[in-house]
Amino acid sequence: MSFNQGNFAARFASMGDEAEKQFEQWCEAQGWKYERFGWNRPSTGMGGMSRMLRNTPDFYADHALWEVMGMGRDGILKGLKTEKWEAMKDWNRVQRVGFFIWNSSTKRPIIVSWQRMVLIVARARRAGLRQFHDGPMYYAIELEWLE
Repeated sequence: MSFNQGNFAARFASMGDEAEKQFEQWCEAQGWKYERFGWNRPSTGMGGMSRMLRNTPDFYADHALWEVMGMGRDGILKGLKTEKWEAMKDWNRVQRVGFFIWNSSTKRPIIVSWQRMVLIVARARRAGLRQFHDGPMYYAIELEWLE
């Protein structure tokens, strides 16, 4: 079974680990200091939190908040759920948001600015939203759109 077909509990156990490690190494290569900013498998329930708090960006580095996501063999980024995107718009009003996407197939990072992600999300919206089998809607962002 592929990662995205697992239930949320199975995905939650390891989601983001590889991409976040790669982000930290990338920051170090840039000579940037960074701080973890977002949640890392909190022990408390998040259901009572506001959308913005549930979807806190992962890191702060280089005067920006960074949302870190991974993509796999199929070349489709599935980590940008519609709720997360709405929260990132709120966060971007507070502090510039950037996106670090780790392509585990090519072993390469893809850095996407806020302005570029706005255009990519519009394209994904036109192509049609998709839904995980356990509920959440997401923007299916193709690798070629990111590069």
